[in-house]
Amino acid sequence: MFVISDQNTNQEISYIQEACGYFGLENNFYDISLEGNFDLFAIHPGKESCLAQDFTNKTICILNNEFALTSYLSDEFKAYPLEFLNKNQLIRAISDFNIHFVIFSPLTHNPIGWSIGEA
Repeated sequence: MFVISDQNTNQEISYIQEACGYFGLENNFYDISLEGNFDLFAIHPGKESCLAQDFTNKTICILNNEFALTSYLSDEFKAYPLEFLNKNQLIRAISDFNIHFVIFSPLTHNPIGWSIGEA
């Protein structure tokens, strides 16, 4: 699965689809700018499983480019997809569900400063 935002171009999405097709891989997209969250363990409406269960033994690629997030309650602000991934959930997904993560980012991240909350 590729975590994308509204800042990813159609050309980038097409390239991902072509590359996956070339290697015989499936591709799924999770648009963080539409979803507004990236909870790996929340049960989604109409489903009986969470993202972690759905992607057991698979790879999640996060395209960590800046995008604008708006709300009817507040002004627009800039965010990065990686900011929506809880560190404890990441570790649990790796250890309990054998999910592999690949993060493509233009930023240098401080892993110590990454948010830690309840999984």
